[in-house]
Parts: sequence; structure tokens; C-alpha cells
Amino acid sequence: MAWLDTINFVKGLEGRKLEAAQIFANYFIGKQVQTRVSQELSMVPVSKDANQDASQVSSFPFH
Repeated sequence: MAWLDTINFVKGLEGRKLEAAQIFANYFIGKQVQTRVSQELSMVPVSKDANQDASQVSSFPFH
């Protein structure tokens, strides 16, 4: 398992390496992985498309 709180690309990344980095990033922000983040780690997903159980998400303390 990998844990990422940010996804950054190295400056100057290009060609097939850039393409691979984009595929990797898209995988981690995709519905399947973000649903797991929400359901198994009880964290708010970055994607509104993720299936999340609203009862597991704590409300933000500031309004």
C-alpha cells in the first residue's frame, strides 16, 4: 500500500515518464482508490465520485 497526501511531478518531466506519472496520478485520484480511502481509512476522498459512507465522515469543526 502506498500513502500519498500530495501528488507532485518533478520539474522537467517529459515524454513517456510524464505519461507514466499522469497514469499513476489518475489511478490514485480515481473512483476505486478514493472509495477505499473513504471506506477503509475513514478519510474524506478527493473525488466527489467516490462512494463514501457519510456516517464515517466527521464534520469540520469550523463553519
